[in-house]
Amino acid sequence: MWEYAQYAYIFPVLISGVKRKPVYRKPKEVHKVIHHCEQILLVLFRQSMTVNKIYDQVTKSKMQTGLSSYKRDFLDALQHLQNGELIEESTIPKYKQKLIQELTPLGRSLAELLLNLNEYMRAYSLLVQAIKDIFNISDPDCDDAIRGKLRAAGWTGREIKYGYKRYLTDSRQIAYEFNRMFIEGLTWRYGLISSQYNRNETAKIISNEIVINEIGRQFLFKFEYIDALPVFLSGPLEPSAVSNFVTCITNVLIVEKPHRLLAKQVIDVIKSLYLVLKPPKFLIETQPESLKKMLLEQEEHERQDNNPARPSWVENNREWVENAIDVYQELQRLA
Repeated sequence: MWEYAQYAYIFPVLISGVKRKPVYRKPKEVHKVIHHCEQILLVLFRQSMTVNKIYDQVTKSKMQTGLSSYKRDFLDALQHLQNGELIEESTIPKYKQKLIQELTPLGRSLAELLLNLNEYMRAYSLLVQAIKDIFNISDPDCDDAIRGKLRAAGWTGREIKYGYKRYLTDSRQIAYEFNRMFIEGLTWRYGLISSQYNRNETAKIISNEIVINEIGRQFLFKFEYIDALPVFLSGPLEPSAVSNFVTCITNVLIVEKPHRLLAKQVIDVIKSLYLVLKPPKFLIETQPESLKKMLLEQEEHERQDNNPARPSWVENNREWVENAIDVYQELQRLA
């Protein structure tokens, strides 16, 4: 049973009166305090600290209502994290009587994944908003009206000629590709964590709840998929997710060809996906040379074909391939 009396010195408001009997109460279930678990993990990922300081950090810049209830939930979350061996208590060498909370290796891996998930959600939401802003043009079937609005929004003549509807379709396809790759990458990363650590039952429950809570909070997937995620996440490692990441980048940057005004948001999502997946470094390091080789081979093929009437693939796609090379080089710097 969880004994609040041991933390009476931390939260005197919670347990008033030193002569009062110790209060025993079973902690709330994990899913009811999962938000507090996440906050504690993120705070400790930056720095180990005392319980008092953790509480100050998670309530910083927030006006909490029902403070006594909030403190109890905080302590319940702390207890679950300790039971799951995600955090542990230790002493400071200089002040041996001062106890601090710090992440275990499993807790650090889970906190880092949580940070990566949050970054993906942020980058993806910015991309979706940018798509809405760029393509928020009424009466898209009226050629004269749309051309003027596109020019006012910063579109070039070449982009207008390529077609509003075609760019819109490609942009939606890019967003779909990212979501598909995200769930594959998340499964791969979660599987790696599961295989590296011998988690007890509490740790498994907390891990699953964190992932499900983060995805559900962003409304990226329908509820029935959320329900199936615990089984999905406990499945075997799928190495195909790693190779699919490269295929995803190729499809997005070379096949779908994101609109110029979406380039920054698209690249930010790719970076955040890379951090979620954490693929082997060699996979990323080999891609720039592979793309350069592809360009050279295609140039040689067109030179031998010597058919001026046929559109040049190299001429139409060189810019996109070079952009993809630049993106891979940026990913190498993240590794």
